[in-house]
Parts: sequence; C-alpha cells; structure tokens
Amino acid sequence: MRKRGAHYRPLAKLLTIVDKFRDKEKWIRTFYADIWELHKILFGEGRTAKGAKRLMREMMRRWEKKLRKLDHDDPGAGVLAQWLKQTKSHWPGLFHCYADPRIPHTNNDGE
Repeated sequence: MRKRGAHYRPLAKLLTIVDKFRDKEKWIRTFYADIWELHKILFGEGRTAKGAKRLMREMMRRWEKKLRKLDHDDPGAGVLAQWLKQTKSHWPGLFHCYADPRIPHTNNDGE
C-alpha cells in the first residue's frame, strides 16, 4: 500500500527545482536587456559595420562599468567578464558580415 500523498512527491520535487536556480536568476534578470540589445546590434537589419562597432563599444563600456561595481563572488561577475573577454578576442572578425551581404550574420540556421 502506498503512503498517503506519495503521488504528489514527484510534483513537489518538480516545483522546488526553481530553488536550485534562484542565485543564477538574479544575473539573468540583470543582463536580460543587454542580451536583447546585443542581438539588435549584431543582427539588426540595415546595420552598418561602423554603427554596429560604435554601439558594441558603448555596450562594452557599460559592461566594464557594471563589472567594476559587482562583487567578485557575484555569479554575474564571471559571466560578464567572460562576455568581455570573448567579445574582445572575436572583435577583429565580428563585423565582416556587414562588409559583404553574402556573408551570413550567423552560422546558426535557426536564426
């Protein structure tokens, strides 16, 4: 015979999974607008390389400013530092797609 309420345990476990991600949720909320703005900069229609670079530099300045304000143990600090590092390392080839319309903005067929 099953214990009373045993059939609710899987549901309760599923509903409490959100608690495991509560710390990470903060940085997702913090950078959500930046993620969409980055998408507009890199994949916006009618964007020029010069305009995209200017907007990207402005965004990177904001990221650096945010990073200086965050504590080292804040989960968002690691994410932001990684974004800055990757953006800087990919900078030379990041805007080639604007120079030639035959080059796709992404290699992801889903976009």
